[in-house]
Amino acid sequence: MKIVLLGQIASGKGTLSQALQEKYGFIPVSIGLLLRKECEKDSEEARLIKDCLEKGKLVSDDLALKVLKNYLQEIGDKNIIFDGYPRNKVQAESLSQIANIDKVLFLNITDDIVRERFLGRRECEKCGYVSNVNYPDYNGICPRCGGKLAKRNDLNEEAMQNKMSSFEKDTRPLIQYYKDKGLLGEIDASKGKDVALKDAEKFLHM
Repeated sequence: MKIVLLGQIASGKGTLSQALQEKYGFIPVSIGLLLRKECEKDSEEARLIKDCLEKGKLVSDDLALKVLKNYLQEIGDKNIIFDGYPRNKVQAESLSQIANIDKVLFLNITDDIVRERFLGRRECEKCGYVSNVNYPDYNGICPRCGGKLAKRNDLNEEAMQNKMSSFEKDTRPLIQYYKDKGLLGEIDASKGKDVALKDAEKFLHM
């Protein structure tokens, strides 16, 4: 099964992806994480990606698709969750050429909650696990691998505003796009990760 998660930044896409992975064995494919790993390479493409991420801008469709396609070829035919990709109709059409999408989950959330979650977000430097300083059990240590939970350089006010604007302009139309295909299910992401998981399981018939 191939699943796409859509939602504003900090809507809980990464958290839901982690939960489905741990419970059902899905492989979460985060284009953001793939692009950040690509930045570790010494190449012109890596420098272009790094510059975009630090400024809160989106990486070009062609470059993102190239990175994604290479990764999908590496892992083979698996049950996959696409986290935060595609971000626009062009990417959605391109993705359909390299993967058959079965279901799409839209995590709906208010702007106020986006701000609180985004600026408080912390990510494991080793495995990419996502947490937040606002969580009651937060202690700065990754519960998955024991790595350090750190704030990325691109988690700032300017980047947040750019990402929110990009979502409204480019990604919002995908909701109707996938709804027309009969693939869309909507989740109220403001109720927390446990409720989001239950709603996702119901929609996915799991």
